[in-house]
Amino acid sequence: MPPPISRGEAYSKKGDLNRAIADYDKAINLEPKDALAYRDRGDTFFEKGDLDPAIADYDKAISLDQKKEWANYFYRGLAYHRKGNLDRAIEDYDEAISLDPERAPVYVVLGKAFYDKGDLNRAIANYDKAMSLNPKDALAYRGRGDTFYSK
Repeated sequence: MPPPISRGEAYSKKGDLNRAIADYDKAINLEPKDALAYRDRGDTFFEKGDLDPAIADYDKAISLDQKKEWANYFYRGLAYHRKGNLDRAIEDYDEAISLDPERAPVYVVLGKAFYDKGDLNRAIANYDKAMSLNPKDALAYRGRGDTFYSK
């Protein structure tokens, strides 16, 4: 049985992002060392397009996380990527890969970051790696196709 979702997650899934953030705020006030609450709130800020508070929450999640979760770096990388800070995004994607090298989606977004930087060979290499890990990852094929088209 999967773990139950929080009310904040439920609000977020319904699109009520402000209520989700309010619930995460309360959770953090009650348990200020809960790394997952910070990451979840960061995800909600990201979804709203509020990238600076999202990054701040991912930073806090990383500082509190004793297990070094790959996802904290992955999501912070996405926020930096959306902000256009490709070098920071690539650093975070690389860290996520070092923590769990079997996550195909990380290679896909890393490929996109290299594509956005104009480093098409490294983009293709990362899309290839994603496809080797998950041969059914349509985004990897699409990204590689876009990259070949751009060459």
